Amino acid sequence: MKKPKQLIAGYYSFSGYEVNLLDDNGQIKETLYKGGNHKFDSYQGLPIGHKYSLSLKEIKNCCIQTSKEISKEKGIKFVGVELDKSLIEEIENLLREKEQ
Repeated sequence: MKKPKQLIAGYYSFSGYEVNLLDDNGQIKETLYKGGNHKFDSYQGLPIGHKYSLSLKEIKNCCIQTSKEISKEKGIKFVGVELDKSLIEEIENLLREKEQ
């Protein structure tokens, strides 16, 4: 029986990032790592704009680096990272509600 194909992908947002193991359909099977947005403690999350919070670009770079490292350690193909748009959509909805 053929072993199912697995992939590594990262997802990031203003609040942090996670590295996930995906099945061959691209569905998340397991979260392998979660990192926050704190400059000095990757396990902590801070409010957006806090003086010690990482920028979105820095979070993306951390997500890429960690995803590649885990991919190499596990011998599983890394397929990239993606912005988690759910937080952005939530903020847009809040702004729309304020305008009404």
